[in-house]
Amino acid sequence: MRIWKNLLSVVGISSFVFFWFAIFSPAHAVGCKLTSASWSGASVRVGETIQLFIAGNDCERGTVVRFTIYEADTFGDDELFSISAPGFPNGGVSMGFPVTFTDAMYIKGGEENPGSIFFTATADGETVTSNNISFTKAETAPGGCILTGAFWGSNPIDPNKPVTMRFMGQACSAQDTISYDVLKSGNPITGGTLKFSDSTGRVEKQITLGGLAGTSGKVQIRARLESTQSEWILSEEADIVIGATNTETPGPGPTNSPGPGPTGRPISFNFKFDNPLGGGEQNLLDLINTISRWIFNLAIPIAVIFIIYGGILFLTAGANPKNVDEGKKILKYAVIGLAIVFIGRGFVSLVHSVIRLGDTTTATPTTQPR
Repeated sequence: MRIWKNLLSVVGISSFVFFWFAIFSPAHAVGCKLTSASWSGASVRVGETIQLFIAGNDCERGTVVRFTIYEADTFGDDELFSISAPGFPNGGVSMGFPVTFTDAMYIKGGEENPGSIFFTATADGETVTSNNISFTKAETAPGGCILTGAFWGSNPIDPNKPVTMRFMGQACSAQDTISYDVLKSGNPITGGTLKFSDSTGRVEKQITLGGLAGTSGKVQIRARLESTQSEWILSEEADIVIGATNTETPGPGPTNSPGPGPTGRPISFNFKFDNPLGGGEQNLLDLINTISRWIFNLAIPIAVIFIIYGGILFLTAGANPKNVDEGKKILKYAVIGLAIVFIGRGFVSLVHSVIRLGDTTTATPTTQPR
């Protein structure tokens, strides 16, 4: 009779464990696994928009994807653009993300014409790299104005102090009008129009973002030519920091990448530490996420082994109370260990999401046709 009771206990506990295993199996723990990255075209020019396509498995709607575009260089790849966005809007296995190439990106890449660029995409610690495509400066039609860049004059920005917006164009005159908006979390908060003052292809405007006083986050400029209703181009994001000096930087570029001043082109240096193990983790957060995922994947089968071992002790205990107590302890600590692993993995995912939340912009990815 005692053996049957022990047998029923083992069956009940094993059912509980396998129920949890079915829900929190390693396949669920791995999360989104990116499998490929590609461009929607073989080349792009300044002012043009191109889609960054990625594909993956088990990628849920809203999975945060980090896109980074590089200019391939013999002496170190130059980072041109980086953004995090909620991806896979319809779930599924693929998505596209549109990026408009600006004059600022061309300057950052060293102004090789043509240059060779590629991008990486990272989600849940998995990174994929695209093929290389050609990146060239825009060709200007005779008499046609092309808006090539929008920049903040300083970064970070104190919303209570004036800050300069700068715009660049090619073959533009005083008859060409720029329409602009200032975006916060993807939503316009102010906007207006202004004209190129002369044929230099540059124009500036000072604004104060007093409506953002007491807030935090990032702001971005979007602009286009009003006459042709051209594609919107986006500046790099600037941080809102109360008490910032709003120190102006020379040229049209942002704080960490000054544009070409009157004396010539800028000299910029990019420093990047690659993962020596060759994985996709390039920061501490992704490394912690990967380690916790491996611990989770190992803990489940180990716990199942201990539960089976505890069950065997129950079945073979007979009239030996010592083996019964030993089996109870093994089952108890195996279940407690499983609970700790589940809670720990969930806590790491929660912290990961909270930290990445502040780095996520409201964007509208598109789903790639299958």
